[in-house]
Amino acid sequence: MKLNGPKLLVGIVCRLIRPSVNVYTEFPEQQGKVNVLYCYATGFYPGDIEVTFYLNGQKSTVKAETSDLMYGEDWTFRVYKYMNITPQYGDKYTCEVRHSSMVEPKMTEWKSSLYKVWLKIA
Repeated sequence: MKLNGPKLLVGIVCRLIRPSVNVYTEFPEQQGKVNVLYCYATGFYPGDIEVTFYLNGQKSTVKAETSDLMYGEDWTFRVYKYMNITPQYGDKYTCEVRHSSMVEPKMTEWKSSLYKVWLKIA
């Protein structure tokens, strides 16, 4: 019986798989309340990846933390980056993900769902 191990290994090493990206908050959004914004990249290969946050089109200056690189049974990787935010009306956060499987970075937005309330007092 001949083993196909090396061929299988070459197939795993040579493939490029694009990440799926989700951006979400830890808690329901409230104006003026601190929350945590997550950017979760999953299902990518190889493991080298860059994740960057933007606020209203500008690179965020808020300190962000990155999880350890994790992998699943299918040998693809996942990682998340997170930072504290205090959402305001009209804020738009963007998570930029750069990976060798993509020619252009993937930009995934999270927009504040807060809205202004206008009161007319007669």
